[in-house]
Amino acid sequence: MINTDKEELLIRICRLYYEQNVSQDVIAKKFHLSRSYISKLLKEATQLGLVEIRIKDSLQGESELETSLRNRFGLKKAIIVPVVTQQFEKKLDAIGTTVGRFLHNILSDDDIIGISWGLTLAACAKRLIKKDLNNVKIIQLKGGLPHMEEFDRMNEIARLFVEAYKAEAHFLPLPLIVDSAEIKNAILQDRKIQSILKLGVDANIVLFAVGEFDVNSALVRSGYFSHEDVERLLAKGVVGDACGRLIDINGTIIAKEYDERTIGIPLSQLKNKEYSILIAAESKSVKGVYGALEAKYANVFIADEYTAKEIVKLDEKMRNSHGVNGE
Repeated sequence: MINTDKEELLIRICRLYYEQNVSQDVIAKKFHLSRSYISKLLKEATQLGLVEIRIKDSLQGESELETSLRNRFGLKKAIIVPVVTQQFEKKLDAIGTTVGRFLHNILSDDDIIGISWGLTLAACAKRLIKKDLNNVKIIQLKGGLPHMEEFDRMNEIARLFVEAYKAEAHFLPLPLIVDSAEIKNAILQDRKIQSILKLGVDANIVLFAVGEFDVNSALVRSGYFSHEDVERLLAKGVVGDACGRLIDINGTIIAKEYDERTIGIPLSQLKNKEYSILIAAESKSVKGVYGALEAKYANVFIADEYTAKEIVKLDEKMRNSHGVNGE
């Protein structure tokens, strides 16, 4: 509870800022306060319910770019997030907020949510909107990486999802890639592992991103691939990884010898989901994202406007290339 004088001050500041479009600098001078304190007071007024900000929800409308992407790739929905900078961290903030809002709108009791991991998913997990749900399960869609930083991030992502939706977590405590197909097959005989993987197959909502594949990617830094392997696979047409599966620009899995050793949801299963949500905020991953869209692994696409425009440019290039080849 705030006193009357403080409430009156907050209301006066809010009327100037929101109704009369007076800048924070001018308001600060008027009240002989610092600009940073005015910003703090505006935030406080919102938290106290003195101000209610309504935004025309872009999740309900559709821009020309969103319509174009939705039609081109046969999506249920494309959500393109306006951003003011191409800085990766800033784009992640905006994307994470949008994903949090979208999930809040679609989630209900008894949902099974499959999650990937990585920087993009971590940003989304930090911006989830809490929702009081019953019997929600969180499932890891793929095995992990051996180094501690990624392992900790994986667990933190799951924890934040569990906390937001009062869910129960089902971890996949295995490496992403094992040494041989025989080892993988032996692991998959374990009934507990089978039950976790089945939950991934049964998930009605999945969230994933596509990582770039080069010498700096997490898969390579974790020791799964040597630099020589990378050069060979790039020459074969690998452009990224989706849920740990190496794909080309058409979304086709390349290098079956690695795929047979990978522990996680098969990419074909992503096509069967009520919501298969592909999240993109990194221009370096554009070819891989394009491949995932082209193969229809996703039916919802959430990306920043810069990445989305790069996808459109690449699509035009691919279509022109196919047209030339077909003559």
